Amino acid sequence: MPGIDWSKTDHTLLLALSTTCHFCTESAPFYQKLQREKGDHVRLVALLPQPLQESRNYLDKLGITVDDVAQSPLNSVGVSGTPTLLFIDNQGAVIDSWVGKLSEGAAEEVRAKVSK
Repeated sequence: MPGIDWSKTDHTLLLALSTTCHFCTESAPFYQKLQREKGDHVRLVALLPQPLQESRNYLDKLGITVDDVAQSPLNSVGVSGTPTLLFIDNQGAVIDSWVGKLSEGAAEEVRAKVSK
């Protein structure tokens, strides 16, 4: 995906979101927790199809802090629905993915991958 340097950290958790997705909005507390708990080896990047300023306003309103925000059609990373989380290595290869509002078990999987 253009504009994202995967080599900045060992891993990137890409949050593919949309300002019109109620599951994305409902998952905001989980994304807040990820930012607080993530280790230095993981970068959080939000990808939204909406314009950057609209996307940043949406994330700010929900209290979601990420390391970077990108704007691109979701299908540019093979995503067809939101929310989708992609765990990506420093070469840009997807290691794991989760689609939809996460179950408690899936949320724990994500937290284990990004934790310190």
